[in-house]
Amino acid sequence: MSSVLITGAPQGIGRAIAVALAGRGHRVIATARRPETLADLPVDRRLRLDVTDQESVDRAVREAGDIDVLVSNTGEAGRAPLESVPLAEVERLCQVNTLGALRVAQAVLPAMRERGAGCLVFVSSIQGRMVLPMIGPYGARVYLRENDPYTPLYQSLPALRGELVTPEDVAAVVADTIEHPAPPLRVPAGAPAERALRARKEAPEDEPFLLAGIDW
Repeated sequence: MSSVLITGAPQGIGRAIAVALAGRGHRVIATARRPETLADLPVDRRLRLDVTDQESVDRAVREAGDIDVLVSNTGEAGRAPLESVPLAEVERLCQVNTLGALRVAQAVLPAMRERGAGCLVFVSSIQGRMVLPMIGPYGARVYLRENDPYTPLYQSLPALRGELVTPEDVAAVVADTIEHPAPPLRVPAGAPAERALRARKEAPEDEPFLLAGIDW
């Protein structure tokens, strides 16, 4: 069984991954900015880790001991028009979602390289392959001004969601990927993600993406 460090484990997908891996017999090190939120998780270690703080990352990696697998799960999301999202918020999100993931990966990779083995699993959205309206900047909250021209578009988004993938669905895919002897580079979690990515791949590149029923 593997020793697995999970970032962003207090709720949602991160928590489901921790439970799934522990249930399969893996040594799980769950981390969060507030480790008290991990108290009820059936894991081996519960550590404080803030992906935006290098000292916090280095300390957690030292305390975790040998790490065979990193599950980089920390991330924030939401909706905001690209036209008006505050740039300071975009910068903050890059610190969490992009540089945070890189910071933890850099902390665990040297030991993996020395051992000649290791696995990095980055939990991400299909937004990496296709962009939906209002989520271009991947805003943490909804930034809409009074009488904002993008309000009708925002109100139409629930109809686009369709079937949702549960945290448990994602956790099962992550656990299977970790245990796979030769996992692929990308693994869609759930049938909705598979369908969306397949449709994106088959869509003509030279035609604009239109949303029916939205009056601009």
